[in-house]
Amino acid sequence: MARRSEILFDCVGSAQPHISKDYVTKMYFALPPLEEQQRIVDKINSFEPLLQEYDSFEKKLTKLEEEFPEKLKKSILQYAIEGKLVKQDPNDEPASVLLERIKAEKESLIKAGKIKRDKTAWISR
Repeated sequence: MARRSEILFDCVGSAQPHISKDYVTKMYFALPPLEEQQRIVDKINSFEPLLQEYDSFEKKLTKLEEEFPEKLKKSILQYAIEGKLVKQDPNDEPASVLLERIKAEKESLIKAGKIKRDKTAWISR
């Protein structure tokens, strides 16, 4: 990076500027002593367990993000079935009584000729 502007200046070509292999092989650049290079490698290697742990968490998060919408939907449906979505009023009639009342009202409307009998009604019985 220290010589970036110099290298970019030496690039040739108009459509795809490049530098030649010969140019690169003649370049000089500073290298830290071997002991310092080894210290850098050791430090990088010390991060490997953390990177593996991060990768594991990333995979779990991705899986959770993919499954969350469906799990949320199922959870909401389960709570609705159990009557836990809203505070329940103990004075409310049970759903079975309400269904019977709806069926009776529907039958009376059919008999009065206000509505027609559903031809597929036998399916829901």
